[in-house]
Amino acid sequence: MSFEFNPADIITPKIKGMIEGGGLSAVARKFLDMANIEVISSLDPEASDKMHKKLNTEAGLIISNHPGHFDYYAILNLLEREDIKIVVGKTGYKKLAPIIGVDHLIQAKSSMSISEAKEFLKITKDHIENGGVVLLFPTGGKDNVEKENDDLKFESGLGTFLRKVLRPTDMVYSFNIDPKDIRSIVDEKIDRNVGIFTGIATKGLINTNSFKEKKQIHIQESYSQASEWQDIVNATSNEDDNVALAEHFLNQFSK
Repeated sequence: MSFEFNPADIITPKIKGMIEGGGLSAVARKFLDMANIEVISSLDPEASDKMHKKLNTEAGLIISNHPGHFDYYAILNLLEREDIKIVVGKTGYKKLAPIIGVDHLIQAKSSMSISEAKEFLKITKDHIENGGVVLLFPTGGKDNVEKENDDLKFESGLGTFLRKVLRPTDMVYSFNIDPKDIRSIVDEKIDRNVGIFTGIATKGLINTNSFKEKKQIHIQESYSQASEWQDIVNATSNEDDNVALAEHFLNQFSK
């Protein structure tokens, strides 16, 4: 399977130095600061310490809704590990590669042949079994930023990933990003599909106040083991996976 990685030299020396010096979380925080965006977690300090220890040490899967381009940086901002692979489409790849480098990306097609799907599952399974994490957006980036998450829809693929890749004790860590916050950014005339950080990085334009007032992105977090999700998959047909898994995702944050 070809993921069509671009040459590594698309990373600017400035960004490469940031990656080597502080890691992905440092890069994400730098760009959020440049855009004057603050990420606010729903967790209190005690829960945050406990949950983030799991997030940053356990192998498994990270999933999130995907209302906008800033989601990548909001999530990476909370990570303190380098063994992450982010599954992206062609557009996401073009936006992220100049910022975080190609080694952290897996470009996957929306429609794969059987052989391509098998290779994708093998690559991600090997990475997780070696202690790493995979970040996957089950919505496929088709979230409607104008609506709330109660109509969230998952694309096909997560059920297969749960069946074929994860062990029952592997982590499934969920992030739920508030679409209203992304909408407020869009209202500032920053198109969520433009990827302003890519332009900043590749052109060397450092703007420490991209928004006149600090913007906030609120994010909810939930931890579980894969067995909890696998039980849902095992109790439904393949056709119903997407609906049941999306409902479970949202139910985690309604408690």
